[in-house]
Amino acid sequence: MSAARGELGVNEEKYTEKAYLQERLEHQIRWYDQKSRTCQKTYKIMKLFELLLSSSIPLIIGFFPSYCEAKFLVSLFGATLAIFTGIHGLYNFHERWIQYRFVCEALRHEKYLFVNRCGRYKDKENPLGLFVERIEAILSQENTKWAHSSKCSAKYNP
Repeated sequence: MSAARGELGVNEEKYTEKAYLQERLEHQIRWYDQKSRTCQKTYKIMKLFELLLSSSIPLIIGFFPSYCEAKFLVSLFGATLAIFTGIHGLYNFHERWIQYRFVCEALRHEKYLFVNRCGRYKDKENPLGLFVERIEAILSQENTKWAHSSKCSAKYNP
């Protein structure tokens, strides 16, 4: 039997436990883990540059005797800080880092409970069905939050 594809390209055949863990869950865990790491790294680099630039402004004023040199550097650093602040506000790296990490760890937690048949999966007649429901609920909730935040962003940033 060939894999049927729906409008969204989702495999409509019933997954086996191994297939669901490998094809769906592991893919999602890797995606959220990678996105979390990228957002964390970007956030920390941008904050480091913001700190360095903002703390350099008073030093420039004190150490450059020429008014023109100091004025140029302070203007350059101020403009760069404004750009970094705008980028951070636009992309919300800190919030996305935390949210992606939360989803990644929630998926891992469910995986560990399921694989070891602990907690809600202990002594269940159909643990895979419950597991799939829980994983898809976590992913659906994340998608809903993303859509809501995108809608709010568009509302406030026309």
